[in-house]
Amino acid sequence: MLPCVVIVFAKVHKDVEDSEFEDSEYRIHYTVTAPLFRKNYFSAVEIKGGTLKGRELCDKARWRGVDDVLEQSLVVGDSQFDTEIVSNGYKIFQFVLPRKIHSKGR
Repeated sequence: MLPCVVIVFAKVHKDVEDSEFEDSEYRIHYTVTAPLFRKNYFSAVEIKGGTLKGRELCDKARWRGVDDVLEQSLVVGDSQFDTEIVSNGYKIFQFVLPRKIHSKGR
């Protein structure tokens, strides 16, 4: 099994359908961690203050939403992880994997 975690974000104010992604507020809806990832890294995350804006989630990168996959990094404590963010239009999913070790070409 792949050592990974999925963080699912939900829009805080669902009645604001027409708001831009960057300006909408999100909260962690739930987190699913693989046993190996949980053992080696962490089993859950939380957001200081409970919510964050879409622009904070994407860390200044331009993301088009449903038709796009945003690759970036995530720092938790002293560890850095590779992530991919996708959406189904209702929720945002952040897939988190241990940082890849890129080998130099021979």
